[in-house]
Amino acid sequence: MDLLWKKVNILFDKRMHHIFGNHDLDHLTLDELKTLSGQEEKQVFFTPGFRHIIVSAYRNTTGIDVAPDTLSWLTSQLNNKGERVIVYMHYPISEDPDNLSYYHKNHPERAFVRQAAQLRQLLSTSNCSAFINGHTHFPFDKKINGLRHITVPSFAEDDKGVPMAAAGILELTNATIKYHLLSFR
Repeated sequence: MDLLWKKVNILFDKRMHHIFGNHDLDHLTLDELKTLSGQEEKQVFFTPGFRHIIVSAYRNTTGIDVAPDTLSWLTSQLNNKGERVIVYMHYPISEDPDNLSYYHKNHPERAFVRQAAQLRQLLSTSNCSAFINGHTHFPFDKKINGLRHITVPSFAEDDKGVPMAAAGILELTNATIKYHLLSFR
């Protein structure tokens, strides 16, 4: 496993930021994941004009939660009004039914974090331009109350019997965000 992570880091020239998700923790402990990725659960990195904030949430037997210390940390990171902000988390916060895959249609508590409304309120009062997630596997891109919610699709997701073969590209120029959905079919 360690060798595979090293190969991925070489491929991306260590410019990769991993967002911890439920499938990672199906096979690794949190400590193993941190060691292999060389990253923490909460991260900040910068590109010209943008502050990028990565936070984690965790699935438990009753739903998906963002830890109170993570919410406090995120609040402190959002208090810096200097840059536009993009927040990333594995799980969505949109609570929009269109952002539910067939896995989650009957169980939205398995898709959205329990603190979704609180997070949307927090991000709406900050300089946040977009919230980007995975987890629900299918593309979603919608502005809700001024905040853009983007779900990056799962490349290998079964889309009516064939892999979806889609990916997302985020283009950041002059403090503007362009999201491109790419299909490799």
